[in-house]
Amino acid sequence: MRILIAGFLHVAPEKRDQILMDIAPFNEASRNEPGCQRYDWSPDYQDPSKIHVFEAFDDEESLAAHFSSDAYWKTRGIFDEVGVIESEIYKYQTDLRGPVYDDEGMPRADFFATS
Repeated sequence: MRILIAGFLHVAPEKRDQILMDIAPFNEASRNEPGCQRYDWSPDYQDPSKIHVFEAFDDEESLAAHFSSDAYWKTRGIFDEVGVIESEIYKYQTDLRGPVYDDEGMPRADFFATS
C-alpha cells in the first residue's frame, strides 16, 4: 500500500531559501532510495517562511528505511540547527489511485476506469 507524506513547516523567512539549498543534496539522495516514488520539498510562493513537503513511498518498509538513512538524519540535523517554528506533516496510506481527468478531458471526483 502506497504511503504519502504531505504537509508544511515554517522556518525563519530569512533562512528558508538557504535551508532549501542546504537540504537539496539530501533530497536528491532520498529520491534515489529504493521504494521512494516522490520526494519534494518546495517553497510557498506567498509565505516566505513556509516549506511544503510531499513524499511518496511504496510501503512501510521503504519509509522505515528512509527514516534510518543518512540523508534523512542530515536533513533533520539542518532543521534542528536552524529551528522549526511550526510543523504540520502527516502520513497517509492510500488504497485507491485514479486519474483526475477522464478520456474527454473532464475532471472527475469519483474513481473511475479509463479506456
